[in-house]
Amino acid sequence: MICRAAVLAVCVAAGFWPAAAAFAQVSWHNFALIPWAALFDSLKATAVLTVTVPTLTCIAALAVSWVVVRSGSRFAAAADVIAFLPHAVPSLIFAVGVLFIALFWIPGPINPYGTIQILIFAF
Repeated sequence: MICRAAVLAVCVAAGFWPAAAAFAQVSWHNFALIPWAALFDSLKATAVLTVTVPTLTCIAALAVSWVVVRSGSRFAAAADVIAFLPHAVPSLIFAVGVLFIALFWIPGPINPYGTIQILIFAF
């Protein structure tokens, strides 16, 4: 009953009324068919990404900022430009670049495509 009420509320809010035959087919049956193991695996991967990526990003930003500000190296300006590159280039360009690197440039048995490691690197 709650499921049908939710579907009806969404349909009415969207501006259309569902057909009676379609509305009669709404049930919890499809909810029971969800592959729960895959869902929990994706939730685990999301939790790992949520903790790992910001931590690694902060560590890398701290290292780059220390090199740029404190060191008298001639590479400090280049490190500063590379650090600000994500602000100038759209993230889609970086994503496609990481995809091509993962597919074509990393040789042999090490295939990071579709792994959590390539997502950590891409973020």
